[in-house]
Amino acid sequence: FIDKFMTPISNYFKQTFLNVKYIAPLRATAERFYRIQHLSVNEVDQNGTNLPSFLDSLTDTQIKEFQNWTKENFNFSVDILKEGGHYSIRISLKEGININLSDMGFGYSQILPILTQLWYSSTKSDKNRRIGFNNFQKIIVIEQPELHLHPEFQAKFTNMLVKVLKYAKKNGTDLKIIIETHSDILVNRLGDLIIDDKINANQINIVIFNKESEEQPTNISLAKYDNDGNLINWPLGFFQ
Repeated sequence: FIDKFMTPISNYFKQTFLNVKYIAPLRATAERFYRIQHLSVNEVDQNGTNLPSFLDSLTDTQIKEFQNWTKENFNFSVDILKEGGHYSIRISLKEGININLSDMGFGYSQILPILTQLWYSSTKSDKNRRIGFNNFQKIIVIEQPELHLHPEFQAKFTNMLVKVLKYAKKNGTDLKIIIETHSDILVNRLGDLIIDDKINANQINIVIFNKESEEQPTNISLAKYDNDGNLINWPLGFFQ
């Protein structure tokens, strides 16, 4: 009798944790060329080191969709070229002008693995229904996405997070995003998006970790936004 319940519960937890994707705070530095490895890759690894293989694994339709998506949200598009036995990742800022990723600002190599994983997770409604769950969660954990990003790019990134959640929902994917950040731009931009009715205040949870000394345990408190985008229970002096 107990086994009847334990098996589906076990499957549920297994599938939940398999659907957690983690992106590290410092992603791999861009290289001018990457050796072609002919690997089939279905996710970006935590440091973005397999990004060329992942992009090469996308179909022509998928790469076109990804290019249109980055162009719409960030005013650039991405392409992967094969030259001899190597890949190169190119960034197009304007029509007809392609620049090797290694010649771009450091921020591009840091943000590109995050954008790629977010886009892919929001468009793909994969195998979740095989085990009988119709609305399975995908969870993406991103550590300090703001590192090396221009302030305007941080704001655009925050706008894109809201669009990704809506796009995932439209595609039947229950996507959750967990972000560890100290970015005042990201936090304040979310408040602006609430004011603009781009996202509801109750869709955002804020957990604050505060360690006053090495001898004491970490204090955990909750903050939130009100319907006017104002922060409630925010620690005084956090950004000073």
